Amino acid sequence: PDVVVTVGFVMLFIGIVWWMREYAIYIAAISMMTVALHGEILGRLQEELTALRTFSNSRAEVVIDCRGLHRLDFVAAGEVLNEVVALRGRGKYLVFKDPNQLVAALLTVMGVSELAEIRVRRP
Repeated sequence: PDVVVTVGFVMLFIGIVWWMREYAIYIAAISMMTVALHGEILGRLQEELTALRTFSNSRAEVVIDCRGLHRLDFVAAGEVLNEVVALRGRGKYLVFKDPNQLVAALLTVMGVSELAEIRVRRP
């Protein structure tokens, strides 16, 4: 009986390790498919836009993960609009994924929704 229990725990451990490995690969694949905006973005956002440009170079569809974006001010939204215009000019399709209601409203008012898809997070 002790051998059976030990073998069972070993098999369970191997299964957990395998699942964690597969989950890590899945998370890495998801993070490679999106670029993310986080926190509060106020004023000019040069670092974020540089990362967005670099990320978009090898993609036709650019997904911008906004789950962690709490606030975007008017100046930053204008910068985003300018970048969206530039990327659309290069033939890119942009998706702002899961922005909160406030960020989505500002992007819409600024006209970003005319050039990019905004997939609002559901409450």
